[in-house]
Amino acid sequence: MTLESFVNILTANPNKSLLFEVAPQVYAGSHYHLTEIKTAKISSVDCGGQKHEWIETVFQLWENPKEIGKAAYLKTDKILEIVSKVNAVSALHAETSLKIEYGNALFPKAQLDIRHVVASDQQLLVQLHSEQTKCKAPDICGISEPTSNSQTCTPESGCC
Repeated sequence: MTLESFVNILTANPNKSLLFEVAPQVYAGSHYHLTEIKTAKISSVDCGGQKHEWIETVFQLWENPKEIGKAAYLKTDKILEIVSKVNAVSALHAETSLKIEYGNALFPKAQLDIRHVVASDQQLLVQLHSEQTKCKAPDICGISEPTSNSQTCTPESGCC
């Protein structure tokens, strides 16, 4: 999902509690804060020698240990206010892919993708998921997309 799409969803759902489901039935605590918005400029070279460049936007969620047990989640309006404030200081790229960075003592820090956003009368639930890694040069390596986790890239394949 792009930053622009997410902002449009927030705008269409004013003053709703914003919950993040970081794994099935596992939620960021109600004491989370949107502590940082990052613009990540990525430049990479895959195992086949091909260069790739793109930009991502990353929302970093942090759980304030002093607010454990807090009943209310952040509202969509507050997130929009933070996005606006950040954009005024450093222009955000609306067309970029949006990642949600989250981690705590029980959940290792990860950048998660948005799978679905589910709206109800009082809240907006953002369901996140983790993408698996994959070979970025399957045509050069001679690797077809796996249909299960049994196919791996081995050193003998010439791709790793």
